[in-house]
Amino acid sequence: MRKRNLLIFTLVVVLVTAMSAPVFAGSQENKKTHKDKVYAAKKGSISVDTRLRIREDRAHVRVRVNQGAAKKTTLYTTVYLLKSSKGHWTTVARWTGRANGRTLNLNRKRKIVKGRYMVKSVSTVRSGRGSDTLVDYSKERSCRKR
Repeated sequence: MRKRNLLIFTLVVVLVTAMSAPVFAGSQENKKTHKDKVYAAKKGSISVDTRLRIREDRAHVRVRVNQGAAKKTTLYTTVYLLKSSKGHWTTVARWTGRANGRTLNLNRKRKIVKGRYMVKSVSTVRSGRGSDTLVDYSKERSCRKR
Protein backbone atom coordinates (compact mmCIF):
# COMPACT_ATOMS: atom_id res chain seq x y z
CA MET A 1 0.00 0.00 0.00
CA ARG A 2 2.87 2.36 0.85
CA LYS A 3 4.55 1.76 -2.52
CA ARG A 4 1.26 2.39 -4.31
CA ASN A 5 0.72 5.68 -2.48
CA LEU A 6 4.31 6.74 -3.23
CA LEU A 7 3.82 5.90 -6.92
CA ILE A 8 0.58 7.89 -7.10
CA PHE A 9 2.22 10.84 -5.33
CA THR A 10 5.19 10.76 -7.73
CA LEU A 11 2.89 10.68 -10.77
CA VAL A 12 0.88 13.62 -9.47
CA VAL A 13 4.06 15.64 -8.84
CA VAL A 14 5.42 14.89 -12.32
CA LEU A 15 2.14 15.75 -14.05
CA VAL A 16 1.59 18.95 -12.06
CA THR A 17 5.17 20.05 -12.70
CA ALA A 18 4.88 19.33 -16.41
CA MET A 19 1.58 21.15 -16.79
CA SER A 20 2.61 24.19 -14.77
CA ALA A 21 5.97 24.77 -16.47
CA PRO A 22 5.68 27.60 -18.99
CA VAL A 23 6.91 26.91 -22.49
CA PHE A 24 8.04 29.92 -24.49
CA ALA A 25 9.39 30.14 -28.03
CA GLY A 26 12.69 31.63 -26.80
CA SER A 27 13.20 29.14 -23.98
CA GLN A 28 16.72 27.74 -23.52
CA GLU A 29 15.22 24.29 -23.00
CA ASN A 30 13.77 24.58 -26.49
CA LYS A 31 17.27 24.97 -27.98
CA LYS A 32 18.48 21.47 -27.04
CA THR A 33 20.78 19.70 -29.45
CA HIS A 34 21.36 15.99 -29.93
CA LYS A 35 24.53 16.37 -27.86
CA ASP A 36 22.46 17.65 -24.91
CA LYS A 37 20.18 14.60 -25.09
CA VAL A 38 23.16 12.23 -25.03
CA TYR A 39 24.65 14.05 -22.03
CA ALA A 40 21.34 13.83 -20.18
CA ALA A 41 21.06 10.13 -21.00
CA LYS A 42 24.54 9.41 -19.64
CA LYS A 43 23.85 11.51 -16.58
CA GLY A 44 20.84 9.43 -15.57
CA SER A 45 19.25 6.15 -16.49
CA ILE A 46 16.91 7.50 -19.15
CA SER A 47 17.14 8.55 -22.79
CA VAL A 48 14.30 10.10 -24.74
CA ASP A 49 13.89 10.69 -28.48
CA THR A 50 11.02 13.07 -29.32
CA ARG A 51 10.12 13.61 -32.97
CA LEU A 52 7.49 15.47 -34.96
CA ARG A 53 6.79 14.91 -38.65
CA ILE A 54 4.15 16.85 -40.55
CA ARG A 55 2.60 15.45 -43.72
CA GLU A 56 -0.17 17.47 -45.38
CA ASP A 57 -2.54 18.32 -42.51
CA ARG A 58 -1.43 15.59 -40.07
CA ALA A 59 1.07 15.72 -37.24
CA HIS A 60 2.88 12.42 -36.63
CA VAL A 61 4.32 12.29 -33.12
CA ARG A 62 6.86 9.70 -31.97
CA VAL A 63 8.41 9.42 -28.52
CA ARG A 64 10.80 6.63 -27.53
CA VAL A 65 11.86 6.28 -23.92
CA ASN A 66 14.71 3.90 -23.11
CA GLN A 67 16.51 2.92 -19.97
CA GLY A 68 19.22 0.35 -19.90
CA ALA A 69 20.07 -0.19 -16.27
CA ALA A 70 17.42 -1.82 -14.11
CA LYS A 71 15.24 -4.72 -15.20
CA LYS A 72 12.21 -4.00 -13.01
CA THR A 73 11.19 -0.52 -14.09
CA THR A 74 8.08 1.36 -15.05
CA LEU A 75 8.33 4.03 -17.74
CA TYR A 76 5.89 6.94 -17.98
CA THR A 77 5.61 9.69 -20.53
CA THR A 78 3.29 12.64 -21.05
CA VAL A 79 3.46 14.14 -24.53
CA TYR A 80 2.20 17.57 -25.58
CA LEU A 81 1.62 18.74 -29.16
CA LEU A 82 2.27 22.50 -29.00
CA LYS A 83 1.30 25.22 -31.49
CA SER A 84 2.92 28.64 -31.68
CA SER A 85 0.41 31.44 -31.26
CA LYS A 86 1.39 35.11 -30.88
CA GLY A 87 4.82 34.27 -29.48
CA HIS A 88 3.60 31.65 -27.00
CA TRP A 89 3.15 27.90 -27.21
CA THR A 90 -0.27 26.45 -26.49
CA THR A 91 -1.17 22.79 -26.03
CA VAL A 92 -3.20 21.35 -28.91
CA ALA A 93 -3.21 17.71 -27.75
CA ARG A 94 -1.91 15.66 -24.82
CA TRP A 95 -1.22 11.93 -24.60
CA THR A 96 0.16 9.65 -21.90
CA GLY A 97 1.92 6.32 -22.07
CA ARG A 98 3.10 3.71 -19.58
CA ALA A 99 5.15 0.53 -19.95
CA ASN A 100 6.93 -1.98 -17.75
CA GLY A 101 10.45 -2.90 -18.81
CA ARG A 102 13.17 -1.02 -20.66
CA THR A 103 11.38 0.66 -23.58
CA LEU A 104 8.27 2.76 -24.13
CA ASN A 105 7.18 3.74 -27.64
CA LEU A 106 4.36 6.22 -28.16
CA ASN A 107 3.15 7.00 -31.70
CA ARG A 108 0.21 9.30 -32.30
CA LYS A 109 -1.36 11.22 -35.21
CA ARG A 110 -3.45 14.37 -35.08
CA LYS A 111 -5.13 16.46 -37.75
CA ILE A 112 -3.79 20.03 -37.61
CA VAL A 113 -4.23 23.42 -39.28
CA LYS A 114 -1.71 25.89 -40.68
CA GLY A 115 0.94 27.00 -38.17
CA ARG A 116 4.20 26.15 -36.36
CA TYR A 117 4.29 23.10 -34.11
CA MET A 118 6.60 21.19 -31.79
CA VAL A 119 6.31 18.34 -29.31
CA LYS A 120 7.27 18.36 -25.63
CA SER A 121 7.68 15.09 -23.72
CA VAL A 122 8.06 14.63 -19.97
CA SER A 123 9.30 11.09 -19.30
CA THR A 124 10.02 9.31 -16.04
CA VAL A 125 11.70 6.01 -15.21
CA ARG A 126 10.70 4.52 -11.88
CA SER A 127 12.56 1.60 -10.30
CA GLY A 128 13.51 0.29 -6.88
CA ARG A 129 16.46 2.70 -6.91
CA GLY A 130 14.34 5.83 -7.37
CA SER A 131 13.28 7.77 -10.43
CA ASP A 132 14.73 9.92 -13.21
CA THR A 133 12.76 12.46 -15.24
CA LEU A 134 13.77 14.05 -18.53
CA VAL A 135 11.98 16.78 -20.49
CA ASP A 136 12.64 16.73 -24.22
CA TYR A 137 11.48 18.77 -27.23
CA SER A 138 11.22 17.98 -30.93
CA LYS A 139 12.34 20.36 -33.64
CA GLU A 140 9.82 22.97 -34.72
CA ARG A 141 7.88 22.09 -37.86
CA SER A 142 5.42 24.01 -40.06
CA CYS A 143 2.08 23.01 -41.47
CA ARG A 144 1.30 25.02 -44.60
CA LYS A 145 -2.05 23.42 -45.35
CA ARG A 146 -5.20 25.20 -44.19
